[in-house]
Amino acid sequence: MQQVDQRLDRMIQIANETGFSLDAVVSVMGRCDQSTFDALSDKPSRLPRYMKSSVRP
Repeated sequence: MQQVDQRLDRMIQIANETGFSLDAVVSVMGRCDQSTFDALSDKPSRLPRYMKSSVRP
């Protein structure tokens, strides 16, 4: 259960850093295997660019 909490914490950080909604980040990263999750976690710019941002201009 601790690993799930750590993954969720990291997804929240990524959402805050990138401006993507948490829902969008979880939809992409939530079911990734650990190696893919680690790669996306290390470099969030690898997330798909078509995700809508929660930030409004």
